[in-house]
Amino acid sequence: MKKLLNRLFWVVVAVVVAGYGVIIWWFHAHETELIFSPDREFRVAADSLGLQPARVIVFATDGVSLVGRVYRSTRPDSAGFWILYFHGNAGNATGRAMFHAGLLRLGFNVLVAEYRGYGESGGSPDEEGVYRDADAFYAYARDTLGIPPGRLILYGHSLGSAVAIDLATRRPAAGLIVEGGFTSVPDRGQELYPYLPIQMMARNRFASIEKISSVAIPKLFLHALDDEVIPIAHGRRLFENAVPPKSFQELRGGHNAPYQVDAHIFFGAIGTFVSRCNSPKFFIP
Repeated sequence: MKKLLNRLFWVVVAVVVAGYGVIIWWFHAHETELIFSPDREFRVAADSLGLQPARVIVFATDGVSLVGRVYRSTRPDSAGFWILYFHGNAGNATGRAMFHAGLLRLGFNVLVAEYRGYGESGGSPDEEGVYRDADAFYAYARDTLGIPPGRLILYGHSLGSAVAIDLATRRPAAGLIVEGGFTSVPDRGQELYPYLPIQMMARNRFASIEKISSVAIPKLFLHALDDEVIPIAHGRRLFENAVPPKSFQELRGGHNAPYQVDAHIFFGAIGTFVSRCNSPKFFIP
């Protein structure tokens, strides 16, 4: 009887270990799919809002074609600033039209970058690939649209925050806006799956917490208190690790809604930030 129980014990251990191993293998094999959620659907919200974004095609250094959008402000008192916008892990460059409309009302022009595998773009996304895509749209802004770095604001939402932060470590700009940003993929993954060795497994790391201290330009961090996708603690850690000048604005709403739920504070913070980026005495306590 004792031998039987002993054997049964080790059989159970073997089954548990094997099952755990299968789970780890599955997460490793499907990591990219868990991080990126490409959307090919064309959104028509911009048309319904009376906006007329221009479709632009740029090419990454590895030849992948990328299709973004350009919104131009029609305000006669336009500040002349451009926002290079990087969206999150879902959606595509034709989405979030109400948000872009809010930026236009502030007098800003908007270049919406696109990632490989999203919208009309070719290729498939991965970390290094989307960094190349960011470089391609930055080069388009500089060389084709003729935007000087001193008039360009880098803006990233959610996954796009990591793309914008990485770009800000390598390219000059007037300022950086981080909305709903996370410290790193392994950090957030470990929170979601505490019983898996995510820190060791992750290939796509998007380690913004390791890069933000290298960004010297003015920075604005926007984060919703009730963000259900990226807890506000991530945004606060990024802010704490950033060097001045910097500012943190807490907002009402969830991960995708603060620009609607808390529109006055949201767009007011952006407008104030960009106006200060134009000042040689920029400082936000």
